[in-house]
Amino acid sequence: MHAQQSLRAVCRLQWLVLASLALCCAGCEVVDINGDVRTNTSKKLPGIKPPLNAICLDVVLVERPRGDSLVGTPLWSRVDQVQSLDPDVREELRKNGFRLGVVGTNPPRVLQQLLGEQPDFAYDEASEKAKQIGGHRFFVASGGNVKIIASPVHDECEVEVPRDGERQTLTLQDAECRFRVTVEQQDNGWAKLTFIPQVFHGPNQLRYVADQEWRFEDSQRVETFFDQRFTLILGPGETIVLAADAPEGRRLGHLFFTGQGLRASQDGEFEAMPVERLLIVRLTGTGDQNLP
Repeated sequence: MHAQQSLRAVCRLQWLVLASLALCCAGCEVVDINGDVRTNTSKKLPGIKPPLNAICLDVVLVERPRGDSLVGTPLWSRVDQVQSLDPDVREELRKNGFRLGVVGTNPPRVLQQLLGEQPDFAYDEASEKAKQIGGHRFFVASGGNVKIIASPVHDECEVEVPRDGERQTLTLQDAECRFRVTVEQQDNGWAKLTFIPQVFHGPNQLRYVADQEWRFEDSQRVETFFDQRFTLILGPGETIVLAADAPEGRRLGHLFFTGQGLRASQDGEFEAMPVERLLIVRLTGTGDQNLP
C-alpha cells in the first residue's frame, strides 16, 4: 500500500511539472514546434491577441535526472552569475538554496541542448523530450504580475526557512512552489523583473486576501519570502536561469528545484528517480517592439 501511494505521488508530481504552467494564467499561450502560437480556445473562437503595450515572457521548466552533466558545470560556466546583483541579496539567495544567472541573446550550446535545440523555446509534444519540458508564453501589462509555478505539488515536505533571526523547519502538506513576478517596462525595450518566492500549501479554504484590493478567495495558505526577492533588468532576448545551488537539501531553493520524477524501466514499468529542475525565463519583447 505504501509503495502504491508513493507511486501515485510521483505520478502526480510528474504530471504537474508539465501541466501546471499551462493552467496558471488564463489567456496565455503556448509555443508549438513550428514556432507558432497556439491557444486553448476552440477553433470557432478568434485567437487571443496580446494586450496593447504588452511585455512578452517565454517561460520554460526543464526537468533532468539528478547529476546530469547538462545542468552542472557545462551550463553554469557559461552563465553570467549576476555579479551586478546586490551582494547581500546574492548571499541570501545562496544561503537559501537558490542559484541564478543571466544568459545573453546568443545562448550557449548547452542551454540549447536542454531546450531541445529548437528556437523560441518550442517543444515537440510527440517527442520524448516533451515529457521533460513544460513551456508557456505570458503577455503582461507593465506594472502587472504573473504567477509562475516552479514545482509539482509536494504531498508532504519539510523546508528550512529564516524566521525571527534563526532557521526554522516548516512541515507543509500539498505544497506548491511559485514565483510572483512583477514586470515593468523600461526604455529601449528593456524590462525590470522582480521575483518573489512563494509556497502555497494546505487545503483550499475561503480566505480574506489582498491583491489590488482586499477580497475573499478560495485559496491555500501562502508563505511569501520577501527577504529572498530579487530584481533583474533584461534586454530583449536575454534569459534568466534559476535552479538549486546543490543537488539536494532542505532549503527553499531545493524545495523549488529538486525532487522525484519518473523514468521508464526496461520492462516498461515506471520507477522513481531523483531529478533537478531549471526555470528559464526569457524577455521576448515589449510593447515598443513587434512581438512574435
